[in-house]
Parts: sequence; structure tokens; C-alpha cells
Amino acid sequence: MSKKSSNEIAVAPVASFFKAFGLALLIIAGILTFFWASSEFSGCEKERDAADKARYAALDKDFTVISNCDLDTVRSAIDGKLLLSWNEFSQLCSDIERATGERPQIRALRRIGDLEAEIHIDGHDKLGSDTDIGYQLAAILEARNITDADKEISSSETIFKIVHGTDAHVTPKDVNVALRRSGDAARMMSDDGVIMLATMLWEEKKRLGE
Repeated sequence: MSKKSSNEIAVAPVASFFKAFGLALLIIAGILTFFWASSEFSGCEKERDAADKARYAALDKDFTVISNCDLDTVRSAIDGKLLLSWNEFSQLCSDIERATGERPQIRALRRIGDLEAEIHIDGHDKLGSDTDIGYQLAAILEARNITDADKEISSSETIFKIVHGTDAHVTPKDVNVALRRSGDAARMMSDDGVIMLATMLWEEKKRLGE
């Protein structure tokens, strides 16, 4: 076997160095590309999140009366609201229309839907399904002869406060029944009056050990 020349011996480590150096450059380039892509993706995600939030905020202030309570129309109006299913939102829309004689404004439907879900959560599943709660919220609007969107929202917020404040011992159904027993007085009752009525119901339930 012939011996390697001195030139060959000298070139070998230089070639190995450049090979290793080239590999290191490829690795660094790969890392930099990864971080750049991650940064670009993060930026796109932030832009999408910002756009979504702006769209949801606009819908939460949308005074437009929803054109129909069918599933497709409701899905478009409730875009981004996932506390209820589309079917539950559609049912709530129909319940409000039946109770008030008018379809709700988009902002009212979105807010009352949120409250329906929050009442269900606060009730620890003791108040029936989301749909049951939505039916009672709409029935309370009917008992109080409420058709104004702001008052629809305020009425439902009041029921949420009652359920939360009594740890679900006073239910939307309790309030609905009591209002209907009040007759014409229910039509003139303010939200504070409803809270006073609920307080009386709560005291009676405590007296009875319920």
C-alpha cells in the first residue's frame, strides 16, 4: 500500500473542517428558519385573534333584529359564542319571539344566551337543561310584558343575580311562577322589585328548610 503524500495529509483536516463548518451553518440556518416561521405564525395568530375580538365586539353591540330563528341565520349572528350550541341558541331565539311577539336583536340574543349558560353553570345542573333555563328567561319576559332589548338583557341579568345570590335555591322557574301569580303587578315590576320578590321566596324556602 502506498503512503499518503504530505499534501494529502494536510488537506484532510481542512476538508473535514469545512465539512463540519458547512453542517453547522445548515443547522443554524434551520434553527433561524424555525424561529422566523414561528414568529410569523404567532403574528398571524395575533392578527386573527384581534380580528375575531373586533368582530365579536361589533356583534355584541348589534341592534339589528335577527331576521329568522332558523339554525343558519342564528349561526351567523352568534358567530364566536360557544357557551351554547347552535340549536340551543336557535331555540332561545324562538322562545323570546314567542314570549315577546318579536324576534330579538342580535346583541340581546348573544347576551341572554351567555346568561342562560352561566345560570346553568351556577345552578350546578339543578335547574334543568340550558334550554329549560332559556324557556324560563323568555317566560319571565312575557310575564313582565318586556319587549325592549335593553330590558330583556337587564331582566335576564337580574335572574342571574338571583340564582347566583341564593346559590340556586331560588330558580328562574320560581320567579316565573311568582310573577304570574302577581298578575298585572308583574307588568309594572322593576328589576329591583323582582329581586325583592326573589328575596321573599328565598326567606320562605329557608323557613321551610328547602
